[in-house]
Amino acid sequence: LAAAFVARGVKVGVCARTRPDLEGPEVVSASLDVTDAAALEAFGAEVAASLGPIDLWINNAAILTPIVFARDLSPADFLRHLEINVIGSLLGAQVFLRHRAAQATLINVSSGSALKGYAGWTAYCASKAALDRLSECLAQEEGGEGLRVFSVAPGVIDTDMQRTIRATPRERFPLLDTFLKLKADEAFNSPAYVADQFLRIA
Repeated sequence: LAAAFVARGVKVGVCARTRPDLEGPEVVSASLDVTDAAALEAFGAEVAASLGPIDLWINNAAILTPIVFARDLSPADFLRHLEINVIGSLLGAQVFLRHRAAQATLINVSSGSALKGYAGWTAYCASKAALDRLSECLAQEEGGEGLRVFSVAPGVIDTDMQRTIRATPRERFPLLDTFLKLKADEAFNSPAYVADQFLRIA
């Protein structure tokens, strides 16, 4: 997404667990954990200081594993999903609200699994449903002041997460064949397509 935005002439701040390999005079790149509120605030402040008030913020960090049935899901693993998939997005939104432009857009990257449960994805589905509700609350609380909030399910994209899904034993993920067929048919949205749609929304 970040590379696609840069190619379209957008100033970009981008962070991930591993510092993204994206350079340029109008790029701020950082390595951080989205559950680290202080690090996320420092990143947002640096982006705003270097590039100006932020007019589009995308919360995209998420984990899917472990893929296990609810009966085998540990409280610690469930909490880790909530920390990254939900609280990480909340912290990101809070940083964005402190450094946003007068007219701005927040996009939380959701999933079709926010609307429908999948065996083996208990923690992921629950966290994405929570992200949708968080987005709705933010829209009601902060909308109307030049801010628009969206929770967007971008469709299936062939990321590392998809490779993890395809490597999961069928007994832990009964829908495995559906995702193997997606790969066989190459029936994916591309990051470039999603970038275009996000820019259109913004």
